[in-house]
Order: sequence, then C-alpha cells, then structure tokens
Amino acid sequence: MFEKSKYIERRQKLMSLVKQGLIVLLGNKEVSLNYPSNTYAFRQDSSFLYFVGLDIPNIAAIIDVDQNETILYGDNIDIEDVIWMGNLPTMDELAAQSGISKVKPFRSLASDLSNAIKNNVKTGKQYQHKKKNHGNVFQGINAPPVN
Repeated sequence: MFEKSKYIERRQKLMSLVKQGLIVLLGNKEVSLNYPSNTYAFRQDSSFLYFVGLDIPNIAAIIDVDQNETILYGDNIDIEDVIWMGNLPTMDELAAQSGISKVKPFRSLASDLSNAIKNNVKTGKQYQHKKKNHGNVFQGINAPPVN
C-alpha cells in the first residue's frame, strides 16, 4: 500500500474530472470453489485498489463529489473470525490508512444509494460475475456505467 496521500490525490483528481454526483467503487467479494469457506485466491478490483488501496474482500466506497468526501463501507470482523484469523485492523484503522475518515457498515450501502437516487450516480464496469448483484445494492437504481 502506498502512502495515504497518494490515494487522496487520486480520488481528488477523479472528483475534478467527474465534477458532480456520486462515484461508487465496489471491492470484490471472495468467490467460493465448492463451498463457502473454500475460496479462490482473492484479487481486489483494480479500480478499487487504485483509488482506495485496500486489498480485502467485501468492502465498498462512495466518493461524494459534491460533498468532497469518501465513505468506506465494510464490517469489522467478529469473534468467530478472530479465532481463525487473529486480530486484524478495524475498518476505521483501514480507512485511515487510505485517508478516509468516514466509515459505515456494509449494510448501509444500499440505503445510502437509495437515498442518493436523485443524485448523479456513476459506477464502474462490473466484470466479476458475483459482484454484479453485490447484495442487491443497485436494485432499483438506474446508474449507467462509466466506460
């Protein structure tokens, strides 16, 4: 991971090009082979990695161009995960590494997008099959992809 200033700079440049609305960046999910706990090697979405820098599954970010802020969506691990993975950084700690000060639970993403439907929402191309229906976060939202 680069210095957080690099990711802040990249998001600022993107905001200057887009000028208004929301930019939705979905990180990749883990994809299972034959049962949920047996997954392929994880590879983060390249755009998400470029603008946010976090290489963990099941997270997303909204860049609010009008408010000049970025919100990271993700969930802290629970005690069951700690048993298997050990102590890991919290979402607040991960966000700070990327220069993001606002963090919300992943379940808030769908409602935040629904509330922002009146805004000009931009999304990237969704190439990962499992990500196209990322928890139905885009259900009812007509957001044309940015090429």
